Amino acid sequence: MVRLEELTSENVFSWDCLICSSTAGREVVQSVLTQREDRQSRRAGVSAKSLRQHRPQLPVIPLPIPVKEIQSVLPERSAARAALGLPRDADVVLWLGRLTLLSKSDQAPTYSMLDCLARQRQRPLVLLELGPDDNPEGGAALKRLRSCFRHLQFRRLGDEKPVTEGVKYQAFAASDIGISLVDNVQETFGQSVVEMMAAGLPVVLSDWDGYRDLVQDGCHGFRVPSRWAEVSSSLSVNLGWNHRVGLDPYPAVAGALAQMVQLDLAAARDCISTLLKHVHLRKSMGAAAARWAREQFDRSVVAERYQQLFVELGELRAHALEEWHQPSVPPLAIDPVHCFQPFASPSNGQAFVNELAEVDPSLRQSLEEQRLPLWKMLASHLGQDQQILLRQALEQKHGMRLFDR
Repeated sequence: MVRLEELTSENVFSWDCLICSSTAGREVVQSVLTQREDRQSRRAGVSAKSLRQHRPQLPVIPLPIPVKEIQSVLPERSAARAALGLPRDADVVLWLGRLTLLSKSDQAPTYSMLDCLARQRQRPLVLLELGPDDNPEGGAALKRLRSCFRHLQFRRLGDEKPVTEGVKYQAFAASDIGISLVDNVQETFGQSVVEMMAAGLPVVLSDWDGYRDLVQDGCHGFRVPSRWAEVSSSLSVNLGWNHRVGLDPYPAVAGALAQMVQLDLAAARDCISTLLKHVHLRKSMGAAAARWAREQFDRSVVAERYQQLFVELGELRAHALEEWHQPSVPPLAIDPVHCFQPFASPSNGQAFVNELAEVDPSLRQSLEEQRLPLWKMLASHLGQDQQILLRQALEQKHGMRLFDR
């Protein structure tokens, strides 16, 4: 958020861009920029419109997913179930992604909703969870939580380490539907959702942030309504401020905010029940999801969108006013020599030259033990024609002949 605010005063223009991975993400960026521009316009006594004319482009381009690759390697359903030890007669719901309370999703509401559904059904209902635990403590806590639900069957793949791609593809083929009821502001796109769609799974997911761009409700699956709790507005600024000044770490703040996000669990239960009962609907939605994923999110498709973006930005820059093509002075914040120029003695026109002492090899080696990495760092930023000047400067610094002539 700090970087977004800084964009309003940085040397960026309409031919620059900040690529957003979702429409909702772009709306967040726009709101942060707008508020900052309005505040700056009031302080400077200028119109906000004059500030916004140099706002960078904010295109929405999804993350690239190897959709065609996924679709080409999926194993056969019965073989996948046998390999994973899943019952042939069970309904299998797949969760794909990290299992972390603080930066992905609180799984308790999902477990409770699925357990309620499992209690009402004749066939076994299995939740297949694929993805790494956040940490050993979080994994142990989830294990204890799962033991509290008596009707839903759990099959865990991953634990502390990610599974192989082969196991992931088996999970895709063995599952009936995908589920992703995330509740966290950390979630801006939803790579796992696209991967499940690519595998031909209809997905029941929260109508939350970037997920809204991924699934057309009723076509590729179902989106479950989400909302902020009413009390969340009363504590929001305090949480945000404590993070800004370093009192609370980001994961804790994100996790606390997620506790204020509510999902329509009854709607989620009904959507999953509908897909499990109606095989034809489930398969037709899965086929539509696979086509949509291939047409919108495959790496080749996303690469073309980037190519087109580069062309459009180039045209904007080419038609900019001549004054904007002139080199500009770097900001002092990234020009430390000029920024700290007042630290040095005031120049009175007289230069001083240190007499260089001869050094024996042992002294030179002792100096180089700690300083050589710093000297190499300096040398890496200068052209060959300036290396001699750098050596002379270092010798003047130490008053010694440090380099062979």
